[in-house]
Amino acid sequence: ILSRVERDFGGRVIEVELERDDGELVYELELLLPDGRVIELEFDARTGELVKLEGARLETVFKLRPGAGAASR
Repeated sequence: ILSRVERDFGGRVIEVELERDDGELVYELELLLPDGRVIELEFDARTGELVKLEGARLETVFKLRPGAGAASR
């Protein structure tokens, strides 16, 4: 998950927590983006699936890296 997040979002993971959310284990990651914003991502700990993404101006997150976009995820 860590390497995929850094590759797909172009930032640096600054915090990781394993928590229980509605009875399910999830990894919560804070990611420092190249422009200084911090976003939070939540992954299902069992499957590795991204289940939540929070932060300011998320519509720009996949546009931070050249060639990045929905098709490259």
